[in-house]
Amino acid sequence: MRKRWMLMFVSVLALTLGSTGFQAQQDQTAGPAAFRHFNNPKPFDKFAAPVSAPIAFLFSNRGKAMLKASRHPLAPFLLKQAGVEPTGAGKLPGAPDTLANPQPGESLLNPEPGQPLPNLQPGQTGTPLGILPSFPGTVNSTCGTAVGTRFNKEPATGTPPAPFAAPQDEGTVDAIVDGVATGVDLEVGGANDYRGFLEALSNDPAVPGSGSATGYYVQRSGNDCVPDFEGGAPELLDPFGEPIFGLADPVVARDPARGAFFEADLRLNDETTAIGVNRTTRANLLSTGPCPNGTHTTDAVARTCWPIGVLVNPLPTFFGDAFFQDKPHMAVDERTSGTGAGSVYITATEFSFFDFFTRIWLVACKNDLSACSSPTLISGGDLNTQFSHVSVRPDGVITVSYGNYNFFPNADIKFVTCSPGAGAPATPSCSPPTLVATETQVLAALGSNDFRVTTYPKHDHRMNGNNIETFIVWERCHIPPLFPSSFTTFYLCPKSDVVMAESQNGGPFSSPTVVDTSPRDQFFSWIKADRVNGTVNIAYYTAEADYFSHRVQVKLAQINPLGTFPETVSGFQILTTQSTDPGADLFLGDTFFGDYIGVVGASNPGNTTH
Repeated sequence: MRKRWMLMFVSVLALTLGSTGFQAQQDQTAGPAAFRHFNNPKPFDKFAAPVSAPIAFLFSNRGKAMLKASRHPLAPFLLKQAGVEPTGAGKLPGAPDTLANPQPGESLLNPEPGQPLPNLQPGQTGTPLGILPSFPGTVNSTCGTAVGTRFNKEPATGTPPAPFAAPQDEGTVDAIVDGVATGVDLEVGGANDYRGFLEALSNDPAVPGSGSATGYYVQRSGNDCVPDFEGGAPELLDPFGEPIFGLADPVVARDPARGAFFEADLRLNDETTAIGVNRTTRANLLSTGPCPNGTHTTDAVARTCWPIGVLVNPLPTFFGDAFFQDKPHMAVDERTSGTGAGSVYITATEFSFFDFFTRIWLVACKNDLSACSSPTLISGGDLNTQFSHVSVRPDGVITVSYGNYNFFPNADIKFVTCSPGAGAPATPSCSPPTLVATETQVLAALGSNDFRVTTYPKHDHRMNGNNIETFIVWERCHIPPLFPSSFTTFYLCPKSDVVMAESQNGGPFSSPTVVDTSPRDQFFSWIKADRVNGTVNIAYYTAEADYFSHRVQVKLAQINPLGTFPETVSGFQILTTQSTDPGADLFLGDTFFGDYIGVVGASNPGNTTH
């Protein structure tokens, strides 16, 4: 344990001892094996809650191979936590034991020599695709209707000094309607971007090998749906003045009333774990001065484009005897007046290596990020929590949904309601968690793909007349598990569903119903309500057109405004008529595809959905 945290550690531990969960369970170190999530890698293998997919990837064999090749300052620390003794800085171009130049018989998934290279069959021809469904609606003809438009500027040969094109996944998006001009939205996207581990994105020359694995991508020209510039979320400083870089898992949020955008992501160095939040303005994003076109390869340019940043809820990280902050989410109160108007709300999961429990916390920040509240634990007695999702109702009430993964294959879908504090950044006052549903068919692994999936609740709100409606969606397996809990490592789901429930004016949620009854897998759902026209947008992947349920398309389900509670989906649309092979990436193979995709509805003359 580093001496610098020792002085602060007593107060941090006191906060932990004061939490409901620790008081009730302080004599426990970990549950029995049946309570541990079978998909978690070391050092998270004693937790019942699933760790996020980006972190699971970093501790996978393929992720460790990337870290061995990387000169990133975080790489040796992560390798050590994974039980791999670092042998020195990676040397990407041409190193014989790196991803850049694997030797014959060396697997990128399992980097020990002599292992075959698995699951790398990109773009397989002859794969039965079935009959592509046809749906009404229009997809922008300039946005790549077959496969969508690649929303980054990385060339096929890679961004120097990276010797190859690195992957981006787990996209998030938001937009200010007419933010560029009438009919032209200002769009900001985020993604996991592994150029950050290859010194090709927001590198700080003062820190050799550094970079940000949190990508941002902005379109301001309205031309062909491609970004005008991109970069990596700029570095922040930990409580001791040391740089702490973006570690992916991004979320972006707009504030049209104040002309601002926010980005939140994971932050980690060898001393501190936290959530980073950066802010920029519409004026900045529209100007080539602070935000030049092209790729922002240096941290200095990224910080000029995103001039304000803050580290939220920093804690000591030593894995074996401290904490890890995971899976951030963020929302902005877009109202122009009222208690809490303009406040920025950040939530995440605290993994505690003292007791192997996980808890959800919430922080409120002023819109200019000049001050933030103390974190408040909102998950009550739930001790195996993950995947918090925060939203703000039209009346300013803050809501958070999450999953509590007590005993596989069950999970409780929980919901918390909070009142904004008077005078930002006052800590919100939250009610105890309430149960939305007990999911008895948790999703953890697909039968037709190797990447990890999970039951992950998300929600949003809209006005319907005088009523505030709340819609929540999550993933589940279509059938109960085929194996008992003592055989969880055998668990594969033959068909996954997206389900939803609805609440009106803060009342009980309706019974869950299946969003899409199409065959094969539907997963990675996201939901966003258009606060102007009232349409609810639910985006997800579907494998319905592939006989083998492997290749996927992006699909949109919509709930019309002015319906009667409880409501049903009004229509569907396939957004990408050509299917995608999730295992086509030579860097990732079929091992990692993220945790979600993003969607936002925009009430412009075309009622655009991004």
